[in-house]
Amino acid sequence: MNTHKYSYPDAGVCIAQWRLCFRHLLLWVCLVLSAPNPVANAQQTAEAFKPPARWLGHDIPLRWLEDSHGSMTPDEVLSPKDGSLAWRESRHALSLGYSKTVVWITFDVPAAATPGDPVWLLAHPTHLDSVVLYEKDPATGEWQLQQSGDLVPAQLKPGIRQHLFRLEPGRPALVRIQTTSAVQFRGVILPSAEALGSELASIERTLGLFFGVMLSLLLGIWASCAIFRSRYLYALALLGTVSTLHVFNIRGYPSLWASGNWAIWARGC
Repeated sequence: MNTHKYSYPDAGVCIAQWRLCFRHLLLWVCLVLSAPNPVANAQQTAEAFKPPARWLGHDIPLRWLEDSHGSMTPDEVLSPKDGSLAWRESRHALSLGYSKTVVWITFDVPAAATPGDPVWLLAHPTHLDSVVLYEKDPATGEWQLQQSGDLVPAQLKPGIRQHLFRLEPGRPALVRIQTTSAVQFRGVILPSAEALGSELASIERTLGLFFGVMLSLLLGIWASCAIFRSRYLYALALLGTVSTLHVFNIRGYPSLWASGNWAIWARGC
């Protein structure tokens, strides 16, 4: 009776072959991403004739103030009786690190692309606990507020993951920020509803491409784990999965589908 001995490839050889395939996959992804896109070029050409978006701090000067007790009203912030409040001007996006104090921001709302239309403020990051925008009604003198943030009920927020506020051109705007995470505020002023839609589409298109590429890579890595049974591949797959979920959470996507408590829990992961 003849017996045949089969030789199996060494685990190191399998891993080396997988690494070569993975490098080819990465090269293919880079070539796809770097290829010219005629649709994107046409969109960029069309957007060149639209009124440009303006960033708070860089294009529109903003002033900010720390409220250590967090109990001040908009009237007290703008017209202190003792004159002890020290407003500081910033020519860049606000970034104060971790702080327990409430931060107030004020700026002048620019004109809209079309007279009579509103202006839009789109702000990041999404994980701020509470962001409240105040604008005074010139007819009644009362403050009108709009709310957003993780701790704000879903019915009071717009149906997108970013902080979105409708502004009236020519009026000063006042923003109150309170959060347990890092105090950051990056806002862009969009002069029309068309510019707002274009900005949101561009952001989600980019992130959609990112998550699509990551999902393809993770599927390939987990499939390789099932084939080669290597602890190095398992570690790489786990790290990539956790990193992708982290980006998904900090970008605020759970707030679109999950309830308020689950969204708050997810943003801390």
